[in-house]
Amino acid sequence: MGEHRRQADGRRVFSTEFKRTTVQRILTGEKTLAELSRELDISPSVIRNWKRFAEAGATTAVQASEDGLREDVQTRLRGRR
Repeated sequence: MGEHRRQADGRRVFSTEFKRTTVQRILTGEKTLAELSRELDISPSVIRNWKRFAEAGATTAVQASEDGLREDVQTRLRGRR
């Protein structure tokens, strides 16, 4: 597995293309989620989320994640008022 950028907290940041390729490998039956999880050393729940976003028609898993994050931040900010 190649190197991926890391966030300040140490979490890896995967490109949209990497996420698409990973999900495509599951959807085509090339590998199971469990096999890819072990091969790529990524938690199955992370890959499952990418797959869920793709199936929901998100243009990119990154965009869907960021939209969810924005909503969460907005909700928290509203609660502070």
